[in-house]
Amino acid sequence: MYRWNESTERGCEPSEPRHRGWPGVSLVVEFRIRGPPIHMPEAAAEVPDVTVEIEQWRRREDTVLWYLWASGEDLDRVTQAFAALPNVDDAAVITDGPDRRLYRITMSPAVSLPPEDLFLDGTLTGGSVEPDCLHLTARVTGRDIVTSAWEYLRTHDIDVSVQRLTRATADHDRGRLTDAQFDALVTAYEMGYFEEGRQVTQADVAAELGICRSSLSERLRRAQQELVEHRLGLSE
Repeated sequence: MYRWNESTERGCEPSEPRHRGWPGVSLVVEFRIRGPPIHMPEAAAEVPDVTVEIEQWRRREDTVLWYLWASGEDLDRVTQAFAALPNVDDAAVITDGPDRRLYRITMSPAVSLPPEDLFLDGTLTGGSVEPDCLHLTARVTGRDIVTSAWEYLRTHDIDVSVQRLTRATADHDRGRLTDAQFDALVTAYEMGYFEEGRQVTQADVAAELGICRSSLSERLRRAQQELVEHRLGLSE
């Protein structure tokens, strides 16, 4: 799996990916992790009637950002449950509906963060926070990255159990945004870009992200097109 960059956003060929084992073979791995350093299941256990889905995962300097969808009733309980976790710095509501919210959970990891190059050939594509574990799905290139990730997790007393390992197909990418597209949408939304009578411009959002306006415009266009096509069932 290669990392998306500006050339990818423009439709150019990506740089050559770094493969480890089974070069060229893209795999989808479904797995569960649990252990003392994993605290998010404690929040799910506090609200067992609420479904918590993982949208994205981010590493930002010495913290980790989790973007989570919570669906159910009385979602203020979810905010309180995550805010009470020992390593949570902030539990922010990004979008707020009557029975569904998008959260950004900022955490200080309970263990040392993995080397940045560990996941260059893989990406987290989804999952859920269960009362007893994190149930995750990732797309990787080659089996060796799975082995390396498992070694890192188990070294830090995190138990891993693989539920399924299959070859990836085009269906696995439908409706998925790149990291850059997701960041552009969330930042634009938080800044009020999509509000009626908005005062925020694309130049403002681009400056916040540290990119040029044309790059932001392209990311927003591609992200909105992907979401609309997926929603309407038009993805090829």
